[in-house]
Amino acid sequence: MDKFDNAILSALRTDARRSISDIAAAVNLSRSAVTERIKKMETSGTIRGYQVILSASQTDGVSAYFEIQHKCANCADVVKIFHTIPEIITCKGFIPVASSMLSIQKRSSFSI
Repeated sequence: MDKFDNAILSALRTDARRSISDIAAAVNLSRSAVTERIKKMETSGTIRGYQVILSASQTDGVSAYFEIQHKCANCADVVKIFHTIPEIITCKGFIPVASSMLSIQKRSSFSI
């Protein structure tokens, strides 16, 4: 890695969708040289990928599944209680092991 690779990485960190032409102009290299350097950094694992980061209003939240074991003789009684919790999407009781499987949907993992 040299100063040109570092400058290319800096440009990509700022805007991974920035055009090769813009990056080439910013680092004073040709487009083909920038393309070649990016491909080498991708191949070597220096650049492992590109990602999209959504704002909180654009996400669907987090889903989680829990198995709850209880001592209640009647699973239906426990299922009724779980159905009063709005975050629980589905709840199924299983016999003979007195357990329930819950599916929960929340805005973030912090609230689970």
